[in-house]
Amino acid sequence: MDTQSKIDWFVPALMIGSWFSGVIVALGHHFYDGSLDGSPTDVYQSILGFDISSQQINAAIGTSFTFIVRALLIFATSIAYIQIFWRAAKHPTKQNTLEDLDTMFSGLSNILAFKKGSVWQKYPLLLLLALISWYPISLLARIPHTYRKVGYFLLHSLYHQAHCPLS
Repeated sequence: MDTQSKIDWFVPALMIGSWFSGVIVALGHHFYDGSLDGSPTDVYQSILGFDISSQQINAAIGTSFTFIVRALLIFATSIAYIQIFWRAAKHPTKQNTLEDLDTMFSGLSNILAFKKGSVWQKYPLLLLLALISWYPISLLARIPHTYRKVGYFLLHSLYHQAHCPLS
């Protein structure tokens, strides 16, 4: 068997492995947050001469979880994007100009690349992956989980007040 017909499984395994790792770390973050429910926040520990509350330590650990999840998921999305980019760049029937290739290549790093709609119409899967890496993963990682939790409880209580008014 010649080397051209062999499938190299390293890149797909890296992509799927990083995605699964991101999901597992996200679940770990969820269970870690769940384990903190009802725990006291006014416990202080002295670390290097500084009094640090348990809430600060827990927030730092939660932020670390968020950073790792975001890094793993963006890594998996970027690998998929690059693989599809090269397939699109070498596509025999679709004509790509150098400007089109530049727009596609910068989709993960330059938000202004989205203004060239003709490229994204030809390659909607690239657009989807670029939007996923720009919007949900990046945006959710920038909003601290405590704010998302407070927002959830606020919406939940407003819903119950609207549908279950007090007599």
